[in-house]
Amino acid sequence: MTRTLCRVCIITVAISAIVGCGKDNSGISSKKVKIPETGFTMNLPAGWTVDSVVDNQYYKKGDKENNWGVAKFCPMSTVTKKFPDVASFAAYMINEDRFDNTLKEVVSQRPLKIGAVQANAYEVIFKTTKNNYVFNIFIEMKNGEVLQLFFLVSGNQYETFNKQYPQVVKSICLTKEQPKW
Repeated sequence: MTRTLCRVCIITVAISAIVGCGKDNSGISSKKVKIPETGFTMNLPAGWTVDSVVDNQYYKKGDKENNWGVAKFCPMSTVTKKFPDVASFAAYMINEDRFDNTLKEVVSQRPLKIGAVQANAYEVIFKTTKNNYVFNIFIEMKNGEVLQLFFLVSGNQYETFNKQYPQVVKSICLTKEQPKW
């Protein structure tokens, strides 16, 4: 009995190692956005791809105009204001509607910890005035910048994307808190 149980445990461990125990990759593709200077990578949702010309931009195949995104750096300050943390920066973006006057309704907002470095991040999801959805993650970097991950999703793709999104967030890898430019 003990020998059989031991064999079952060994087989289970071997299968888990091959399959990737604890990793549910349903809903995401092997396509990745990468910014090597930060050790940043992120798997894209199924059906999305990285732009062949601008490698920090991505889109849903066949619908680049309505479902697209970008990973970009921006300062965590304005001309007149410096923000103490990423949550303050995100609050400013929402309260001042810094999204080109498209913010209609905030769907959710929450703090996150991202990557191996456990960087402070803040997620904001909102519905636009054109009934699309914007998914933003602002990741605080040590050099006073924010790495913004942005997805614009059409209203008719919201349910599908919203199901894939948690796996996309889990796939984010960030190994450096300060870019090496």
